[in-house]
Amino acid sequence: MKLLREQTPMEHGSKTAVEVDSVAQRCWSDPVLWLVLLAVTISSAVAVFLPVTFPVFKQAFGASLQALGSTQGLFYFSAVGFAFCGGWLLERIGYRFALISTLLLTAGALVLIGAAPNITAVLVGAFFSGLGVLSLVVVTSSIISDRFRARRQHLLFIHGLCSAIGSAAGPALLGWWLSNSTASGERWRTAYYCTAVILGAIAIWPVVFFTGSLSGGRSQHGTAHSPLRQVLRDPAIYLICTMSVLKSIPEGGMIAFVSWFNQRKFGLSTRDAALFLSANSVGIFSGRSVLVWITSRWRLPDLTIFSACMAGATLAFWGTVVAPSYLFALLSFGFSGLFFSGSGPGLTSYTGMRFAAHVLTAFGLLAGISYVGGAGGSYLIGYFGNHSGLETAMWIVPLSSLLVTAVGVAWMLRSEKSSAPTSSGDNIPA
Repeated sequence: MKLLREQTPMEHGSKTAVEVDSVAQRCWSDPVLWLVLLAVTISSAVAVFLPVTFPVFKQAFGASLQALGSTQGLFYFSAVGFAFCGGWLLERIGYRFALISTLLLTAGALVLIGAAPNITAVLVGAFFSGLGVLSLVVVTSSIISDRFRARRQHLLFIHGLCSAIGSAAGPALLGWWLSNSTASGERWRTAYYCTAVILGAIAIWPVVFFTGSLSGGRSQHGTAHSPLRQVLRDPAIYLICTMSVLKSIPEGGMIAFVSWFNQRKFGLSTRDAALFLSANSVGIFSGRSVLVWITSRWRLPDLTIFSACMAGATLAFWGTVVAPSYLFALLSFGFSGLFFSGSGPGLTSYTGMRFAAHVLTAFGLLAGISYVGGAGGSYLIGYFGNHSGLETAMWIVPLSSLLVTAVGVAWMLRSEKSSAPTSSGDNIPA
């Protein structure tokens, strides 16, 4: 593994490097960065609302296990259309309007779920909720990759760190709210309404204060589909998307059913079951905190980060499935987050470097395809859980994670072998 110290502007020896480094040193005084990090924190909390509310949906609407899996599946399935036209659309409208519209879309989806009279309305809301959250991830990561190129890898890990904070706080707060709700009331809906109000308030920020500073992101190409065509001409995007799908199958499956699985296995309350998602997010937070510190001083090859993290996550997923006690399962799932924490940002950073000219389109494809994998994971576990039992179906997670690890290691070794030591796209200094 190559570990490279980040070079100073003098070591780069070019005016462009000096200018980029000057921008990087001022990044924390840029209010756009704070807006982006706040948006991704709240949207990440929203991304894990549905699994925590599964017991409520079952009680209120009589939803089956397969219907609950379909709820999370539709959340991810929204990525199918977005993968091929979402990034292109965002390139056409620019960062500012894209950020405002995606925040409002997510808020509207939460209102729809909160007002749902039956599970069908929840399914529709889940689709638009996934579309909004996915769009926010693409927009915020693209702004960072494009606006702060000198610290792309480092700030994308901070972006992931904020995502982990939201993912940890979301299920814990919602689980607490659900556990303290009255048995016959509809107070679970209030949590969805309040979160929608928060997202709407954040959307006001770029409307009022960033009329000019978020004007970037628009495609400058004459033909409407040229950014997508140019990205699709590079064979690397197909390998990147394949790895993203394989990675997202265990991720989506575990997020959808780990709380429900352990609630049935150990007879847990809704509050205790919700702590699995919080423990995983705390693990992600811890892992990304370490990686944020490391990447602020050194540049690790993105593919190495991805492969190593997936290997550790595979072992932790296995421990979660075979755990003999609630505490062992909780700790194992927490460690899965710790190891899994670097896989997403590592792959995103590699994509941002490889497709710097069209980050919105490339990130749209990457995020969209990964959601397809997440939808497949949750649906597969729900389907086989109905036919073979949830205990058997959960083995899909460690087995698919093992496959990802094997392909990732092969990709890493092939990349290091075929790349020149001084010009490898995976090893160039940030």
